[in-house]
Amino acid sequence: MGRTAMMFVICFNVIFMVMGFTMSDVSSRAYVRYTNYYKHEESQYVVQSAVNMGIARIFNGGNCDTNWTPPAGNIQLQGTDDFFTLNRQISGQFRDTITIIAGGTCGGFHDTSIVTLIRRSFSQFTNYSVNEGGLPWIKGDTCFGRYHTQDYIYLDGQNPNAATFMKMATTKLGKSGTGVGNFYGGYASGVDNPLPSSCAEVISQTGKTWSADTYIQFFANGQVAVNTGGTSWTTGTRTVYANIGALTSTNVALVNGGGDLHVKGTLSGQITLGCVGSGHVYLDSSLVYNVAPVLSNGTANPACTDMLGIVADGDFQIPERFNGATSGSNYLVDLKVDGSIFSRTGGIIADNYAGRAIGTFTAEGGLQLYQRKSVGTHDSNGNRTSGFAKNFHEDPRLSSMAPKAYPSTKVFQVCKWFESAKTTSAFWDNELIY
Repeated sequence: MGRTAMMFVICFNVIFMVMGFTMSDVSSRAYVRYTNYYKHEESQYVVQSAVNMGIARIFNGGNCDTNWTPPAGNIQLQGTDDFFTLNRQISGQFRDTITIIAGGTCGGFHDTSIVTLIRRSFSQFTNYSVNEGGLPWIKGDTCFGRYHTQDYIYLDGQNPNAATFMKMATTKLGKSGTGVGNFYGGYASGVDNPLPSSCAEVISQTGKTWSADTYIQFFANGQVAVNTGGTSWTTGTRTVYANIGALTSTNVALVNGGGDLHVKGTLSGQITLGCVGSGHVYLDSSLVYNVAPVLSNGTANPACTDMLGIVADGDFQIPERFNGATSGSNYLVDLKVDGSIFSRTGGIIADNYAGRAIGTFTAEGGLQLYQRKSVGTHDSNGNRTSGFAKNFHEDPRLSSMAPKAYPSTKVFQVCKWFESAKTTSAFWDNELIY
């Protein structure tokens, strides 16, 4: 018995010695893993801090300094063993894409972040203005997409029939008026997003230019009819192009030199029209896509490849009668525009807005204007008495793409953020734990 008991004691001692060694080894390796994980996390924090410093420096309090050059070489964070590097690359004809490349190091662990910033197009806004002109949003007015103004937003209507904003609405100065609005996508004030000083994109990329009054009609079969040298749709020289490519090789066409641009029809294809200088754009009838851009459920129609942008220095005008006629009973009551239209110094004006028949102005795309101008009138209760009620819908495609040569905002936005970590292989080894 004594010998057997001694064997048991020896065996238990050996077992506990092995288990103790194993537990000690596990604890040591766990501590090493912990410290390595800490260094790995810190390298990520370093590189993220470096990227955010770069973004903040480019933002520059809202002034967007694309000329900023990051410091060269490794930069040590004060009081630490952490280092980071920072590089910047600018691309695009209008310096509209910035790539920030940052590297961070801590205790042998290295992390890299690549962030791409882009200037968003003004076409992202379903409704934009610099000056609201004191014109209120009233009962029956609806904006289904993004809204922004550099002014106050004026509200004149009470629930349940107040003006409705379905997506994010932002202003620079805040709200004004005695009414309320229904902001289902959120609301924020103090947001600054100014217009550019010129229409440089459309001027530099045009593939066709006219200097006099020009009348352009689109057809569902892709053809484009252009009247020049006249004063109406039926005068001057008429040229019919088989498609947009036959009209302009760049999908951009421009009226420059004081001429007016008149446009209507059914567009099949993609084009951006410009009217710069002292001329105006006349929406002589509805201007729609051959394939509807938006499905009945409000989502983008994948079958639609049509896209239109109209960029102007001056006003867009809506005549009281079709085709700008000055007499007759063929009144333009309802108007529909597919596409995005931009006025750098003007707005949209409805002729005889205080006396014309009540109708609806429907836009599927975007209206970005310097100033909101009158398209109708209303009584003290917010009821429409003449002119157009506004029914503005977004084209969901314009949240991520834009008509060619369309003006870009001053503000950059993050569109990509990629991170890559490098560590020692031992850190990730799948070791056996007893």
